[in-house]
Amino acid sequence: MNTMNQLKRKDAYSYFVKYHELKDSVYNTESRKKLFDLQIRSETEQRENEIALLSREKQLKVLEIKQREDEIYRQQILKYWIIVAAFLIILLFLFIHVYSVSKAAKNKHLLEQNLNLYMQKALSQQMNPHFIFNTLNSIQFFLLNNDKISSNKYLTKFARLMRITLDNSQSETISLYREIESLNLYIELEQLRFENKFTFKITTGADIDTELISIPPLIIQPFVENAIWHGIMHRDSNEDGKLIILFSISENNLICTIEDNGIGREKANEIRKQKKPEHISLGTQITESRISPINQLYNKKLNITYHDLFAPDGTASGTRVEICFPI
Repeated sequence: MNTMNQLKRKDAYSYFVKYHELKDSVYNTESRKKLFDLQIRSETEQRENEIALLSREKQLKVLEIKQREDEIYRQQILKYWIIVAAFLIILLFLFIHVYSVSKAAKNKHLLEQNLNLYMQKALSQQMNPHFIFNTLNSIQFFLLNNDKISSNKYLTKFARLMRITLDNSQSETISLYREIESLNLYIELEQLRFENKFTFKITTGADIDTELISIPPLIIQPFVENAIWHGIMHRDSNEDGKLIILFSISENNLICTIEDNGIGREKANEIRKQKKPEHISLGTQITESRISPINQLYNKKLNITYHDLFAPDGTASGTRVEICFPI
């Protein structure tokens, strides 16, 4: 009996052990399965995360590439418009330049035409028939009185003046020396016409080289003529008329001062209106008209200033004209 009980207890223990072994085996199998499932799930999630990350990186790279492509495209478009704008600006500047050059050339041509026209008028005014006739008439007087020396002297001066005047009219500028020579000849012939009723003096400053300084021709003579004809010759005084011409340098300008002791501009204008109301001083008017195209054509500032002179008692005692030549 005891033996049977012992055997039963031994079998029960054996079954118990097997039960637990089997239970542990089943548990371990399930655990391993669960662990495996967890591992699989973890790896799957990791792969999915990696795939998602790679996908996002790929999308970011695609987006970055697209942005770069868009930026390159925008830069190309901007570069294209810059080139087009630059081309249009160049065309505009070329058009403006061509237009300006064409307009400047046209204006220059017009100024040259006007200047040539005024030069011809100045030449015809200086060589007017009245002056030539009276000069030749005075020379004829010496011939009739058998004064061959004087007639030859003044005829030579007259021929020389005509030659110089014609030569000067062909040049844009002449030397001051040649201008003074022309003025001397002209005034000496006027002295002959008016029987030496006036004296004259031409003076140049010590710092002036008359050969080096150049001025436009036929500018000064009309004012000298005006001083003689309309100023000095209408004097009532028995005292001889005086004509003084002075050349000086002031601030890079040659100043020609023409001063007479005539009747003054106001009275001279009254006399001209009485004799011929429509009369105007053509010589000085033509000269003043020449100044504007000369200044524009050669970028000069040639100008003329008039000064009325008065005696201490307030009566007119002459006129001073200042002609400023930039040098």
